[in-house]
Amino acid sequence: MYACELEDGSKKSSIILNILTNNSLIRIDQDPLVKPAKLIRRKGGIDVIARPLYNGDTAICFFNTTGKKKPVEFDLDTLKDDKYLDFERSGRGYEIHDLWSDERTQHDRISTAIPKHGVKVYRISVA
Repeated sequence: MYACELEDGSKKSSIILNILTNNSLIRIDQDPLVKPAKLIRRKGGIDVIARPLYNGDTAICFFNTTGKKKPVEFDLDTLKDDKYLDFERSGRGYEIHDLWSDERTQHDRISTAIPKHGVKVYRISVA
């Protein structure tokens, strides 16, 4: 999310290697718009970080800063209020791409649970 240099994963565990070689996350990291992610909300131990992308999509990350699993309900239309993101509201909903599971859904909100000290990252496109 923060467009950092990737380290050599050859000596890492398979879990770390899967994270470092996740092509969807790498595409966000290396996005040609090169606008950094920013904190857009901090509430109840959940940091919400978002980044506009070159093709008009938005990357959004939910980071659980607590020691227990936390439910998250996030209305995607609220992203339009942040001028930095230049997010377009959709009357038809959004394609939500979970970058860890590679699942794709179409909805106007994200409903999930974030494991303790865990993250979930999504790519949001207008449907």
